[in-house]
Amino acid sequence: MPAAYAFAPTPLEGLHIVWYGTSHYEPVEEIENAILEAARAVQRTYNYTSPEEGGPRIVEFQNHSPTQLEVSVNAIKDRFYDKMNALQGETNTFWTGSAWESHGSSAIWNIMEYEVLPRILEALDQ
Repeated sequence: MPAAYAFAPTPLEGLHIVWYGTSHYEPVEEIENAILEAARAVQRTYNYTSPEEGGPRIVEFQNHSPTQLEVSVNAIKDRFYDKMNALQGETNTFWTGSAWESHGSSAIWNIMEYEVLPRILEALDQ
């Protein structure tokens, strides 16, 4: 990273979605240029051509950063994580995802299997 790490077709012919990731701030123009260069590299590698003149272009851009969980030092000192974990099971609501565990999918599946699902089953028996 930084890199365009996934390309996928959409229902619209010739239109693809691209996911780009980076661990640090990059200006939008640099990200768009990197995405376009990656698209051109894919075209060269697989001998694809663009449906329009001029090659690939970006028709929509959405920035979803930051995606990492960020909690201030003061909030952590004020027991943020203890308070967050205390929400599990309140009003029979159970939480999962990267806010509750690391950003790795195996860790999320583990918390689901060994912590969340048993509590859901226990709540259903009540």
